[in-house]
Amino acid sequence: MARQLFLQPHLSPTIEKLERYEFAKIWASTSYHLSLQLALHQAVRIPGIGTFAVVRKRVALSEQDLVIVERPVFRPEKAVVQDHELRYGCKDFPGHQDFEQLPYAEIASENAVSEGTVQLYMERTTHLFHACLENRKNVAIIWRDVGMLIAEGKEIKKRFYLHFLERLNGTGKMLQALLEVGFSLSQPHSCCF
Repeated sequence: MARQLFLQPHLSPTIEKLERYEFAKIWASTSYHLSLQLALHQAVRIPGIGTFAVVRKRVALSEQDLVIVERPVFRPEKAVVQDHELRYGCKDFPGHQDFEQLPYAEIASENAVSEGTVQLYMERTTHLFHACLENRKNVAIIWRDVGMLIAEGKEIKKRFYLHFLERLNGTGKMLQALLEVGFSLSQPHSCCF
């Protein structure tokens, strides 16, 4: 009987729904801000997950036709790769020495919550991500405006959405060049990596 006094109270379904709804709004804002910062060529570090950046790469379409494309890249934190024995082709970020954090204050303001709430949701997401990695469960973190971070077994990869690549490179030959040098379509309508 005494044990029941120390059990955590169960939240009512409406409070749980509200929290899920709040989390969805915050995550949508997080995705939007990540997309904005990358479009401005600001590398973004998400603690416990990794760093996103955009690098410029020269691509020869033919002997006379050279274009410069904007290529998004992701590098997981070394500790994540080592702790969970993951395989990932890490890429260097030439020219990106400084990394930005997500603008927690702006995200909080947009969603009428405290900055601490936004940080708490990010920590919960990171913790859940690590728990899935630890248990070798397949997991995907989806940034609506950018792409997906996918972990399958010991493999971790980042897939960027086609509309995000178009936003960085426009349409036409620059996007085609990017797709020809290592970004292959996984689903023609939505996603590249």
